[in-house]
Amino acid sequence: AHVRGILQDAIERGFSEIVQGAKEKAEIVVSFLALLELAKQKFLELRQERPFEEIRIRKIGEFPLLK
Repeated sequence: AHVRGILQDAIERGFSEIVQGAKEKAEIVVSFLALLELAKQKFLELRQERPFEEIRIRKIGEFPLLK
């Protein structure tokens, strides 16, 4: 829900923007896994120009409603 909330008001964000408030490494890992799942389902596009550069997240579909 956190990732969806951040991307609701923007088309594109950097991964560092999404995890900037994380207090533990586990939060960063969970956020990354959530992004991978949303990309797999074609709601997001992930892009990284070169190794170790910022991962850019672009919203390409509407998120499904939570039940």
